[in-house]
Amino acid sequence: GREGPGPGRPDLPPKPAYAPGAEPPGTEPPAAEPAGTEPRAAELPAAEPADTEPPNPWAAPADPAPRSGPPARRTARRWPRRLGIALGVAAAVGGAVWGASYLTGDSAQVPDGYKVLRSAGAGFRVAVPDDWQLSASESGGTIGTVFRPEQGRGRLLQVYRVTGGSDNACEVLIEDTKGLSSRDGYRRLSLGATDTTGCEIVYELPDGETNGTAHAIGRLTVASDGSRWVLMGFGPVAETKAVRTRMAAALGSFRPD
Repeated sequence: GREGPGPGRPDLPPKPAYAPGAEPPGTEPPAAEPAGTEPRAAELPAAEPADTEPPNPWAAPADPAPRSGPPARRTARRWPRRLGIALGVAAAVGGAVWGASYLTGDSAQVPDGYKVLRSAGAGFRVAVPDDWQLSASESGGTIGTVFRPEQGRGRLLQVYRVTGGSDNACEVLIEDTKGLSSRDGYRRLSLGATDTTGCEIVYELPDGETNGTAHAIGRLTVASDGSRWVLMGFGPVAETKAVRTRMAAALGSFRPD
């Protein structure tokens, strides 16, 4: 039998059923955290804000925050342009059309046989012969606005606004006609300033529509509001005087809106 404790011998506790520091028998070891896992803070329920009201589904959206400054201005460089639609060298227009044109009450300011048309989309008015009209299928994009006779080809007036490019008017015309000047048969007749701000170019080149030679006059003019515009007149070389007459009527009546 077991001896009782003798004198001087302490009464020891019973021997434990498992080693110190070990889990009790039948206890699953805790799952190991994956490597690199940040220690997680205790997840506490979020506190409800005081006096919280349910959202109003009919409330108007809040106004956007005001901008700190003016919007960035886009500076478009629209040159070089494709000139000479009548000459079969311009690519197809990229969809946009400059709207319909209509008569204005300015007919008293133009020579007999002319009418003043306003291009609603492009924002200007100009005089053209009575039997001319807007060519909507050729107008738009970098081409600008094109007017032609109702019947016949080989004659036109092309108008577009200059945005960007050189401050020198003659350099703008040279750059805008660069694609034509590289063609066989191109011949520049003159180039020179018309005043302190404008310039005129006159040239001839083969006309793909009539299989003849076209005479062209291009004029860069500055409007009273400071905007710059180019007017290009085309016609058969046998009608050089008529091309000049139509250009004079167009320049004398041209007004941006």
